[in-house]
Amino acid sequence: MCDAIVASSNATFSTPFHRLGLPPEGCSSVHFKMIMGAEKAEKMVGIDGWAPTAEEAANIGLVHTVVPKDGDLMEASWTLANDWIKKGKVRMIGPTENTSFEHFRRVNANESIDLADAFFSAKFLEGQQQFLSSRGKNGPAMMFSVLGTTRPIWRMFLPPEGQGKS
Repeated sequence: MCDAIVASSNATFSTPFHRLGLPPEGCSSVHFKMIMGAEKAEKMVGIDGWAPTAEEAANIGLVHTVVPKDGDLMEASWTLANDWIKKGKVRMIGPTENTSFEHFRRVNANESIDLADAFFSAKFLEGQQQFLSSRGKNGPAMMFSVLGTTRPIWRMFLPPEGQGKS
């Protein structure tokens, strides 16, 4: 969580959630909607896997400042920070009148449970096996293949999905 991203003009922004068969985590399901709206947030974390350029990210509010690729990111960051200090700017990201730290804690706890459940899912195991195989990492790929094959057995020893969510 931060109030501003200063990005190089050749940067892109992506989230691996859908590609890896994982749900959003780290309160991104809340923060992305707050920053860029529900439609763009879903486009980025969902099936589209949209990876906006720095300019596109600036247009939707994800990026605050775009610096030319040969520019000085640190200098631009210091300039922005000093400007905010002079203006007495208060923190933007975090609790608002509609949310609280407790809300973020609950969201993060629920997202963490969903993420843990996803790590044991057939989709995740198969995705990891395919990814590792495509990179020639046959030993680790075989491990995920064995986990996927034996999943019906070891899955019986796990708690029910979603257990502990509020």
